[in-house]
Parts: sequence; structure tokens; C-alpha cells
Amino acid sequence: VYLVTCVSNCGKCTHKSPNRLTLSPMTQITPWSLRPSVRKAAGEREQTAQLEELCGDQVSLLHHCPGSERIGDIEHLVVAASGIYLVAVLDNRHAKISVRRGGGVLGARSEQLFVGGRNRTPLVETLERQKDAVEIALLDLLDVPIPKVTVVFCFLDAELPLFTDLAVRLHPIRGPRGASRIVRQPGMLTAEQRDSIRGHLSERLPKI
Repeated sequence: VYLVTCVSNCGKCTHKSPNRLTLSPMTQITPWSLRPSVRKAAGEREQTAQLEELCGDQVSLLHHCPGSERIGDIEHLVVAASGIYLVAVLDNRHAKISVRRGGGVLGARSEQLFVGGRNRTPLVETLERQKDAVEIALLDLLDVPIPKVTVVFCFLDAELPLFTDLAVRLHPIRGPRGASRIVRQPGMLTAEQRDSIRGHLSERLPKI
């Protein structure tokens, strides 16, 4: 069984009969067994496009930045006028997002991120390790002010609180509009400085 995809959107692929399909030369045929990877790649492209639309043209973006084995690949890094943002774009449609807090008084306080009833705190921990790596990579940055690094969770079409802003371990959790407002905040970094930081991080992060 195959998944058929027309990559040119040419309109020349037509159904002649219920059992026959005429294909254009620009058609890709993918084995059905590979469909999950195809869908994942398509989802990643859609998320990247949505993030670029949210951020506008006043930022420098670094997508799928390869990191070391310890921190893994960084999916989306936004260098904005107000600082650097590690943005986790998550497509959990209609899932309820909540933060559960425990401890305190005599014990250490803890916060856990739950998405649709599932504990996604390991994702928070991964992004915190990546944030530490970005801060280390910035230490040898020359001629540019070292910006603040912030983790932002951006949920697409998920159920978020209506009248309060959610955060886990001080990392903001927002929908697309809220995430856009965060990364578009005014700041002191110029376009030239943002591009310089982006280039520096793309070179340094794989070595940390």
C-alpha cells in the first residue's frame, strides 16, 4: 500500500475510475509503512511556518539546531530584540494543559507539566538543559551584549486557562498569540547583533 503525494499541486493527477489513478510526472509515491515519518515531517514544517508567522521579520530564527548528545537537537531558537527564546511549539489539539504543584513548607517545591492528563515534565527538563547549553555558548560571545535566555511553551489549539497566564518552573506557557507577544517585546538588540548571535550559536551549540 502506498501514500501518493503530488508535490507540484499541478492538478494533473486525476481519478479515471474507482480502481485507476492517472499520475503526473511530479508525483511522489511513498510506502504506507513510512506514513508516520511523512506525517511527522509535514507537521514539523507546519510548526516552523506557524512560528515564523508569529515572530514576524524582526527576529533571527534558528530551526533544528544540532546539539550534543547530552542536550539533543534544539527545535526552535528565536533571537529577538529582547533576548533569546527557546520555543517549544506543541500541537496537542483540544488537550487540557495544567501545572501540578507539590511540596513546600518543609520540603522542596515541585512543578509538573501535564498535557491531556499525561506527565510531560521530562520535556521541561530537556528544554532547561538546552537553555543551560545556550547560556554556556554565549559566554565567549564578543562585541555583543549577552542577552537573557527564556524557555517558552507555545501550544496550538490546546485548552489553556482563559483568565490567567500559566507557567511551569517560571517558563511561560501560552497559545500562539501569547507566545507572539513575548518574543515581539521591544529590546536593545539590533538586527546585525541578532544575526551575529544566531551565527555564533549555530557554530557553538553542537560542541557543548
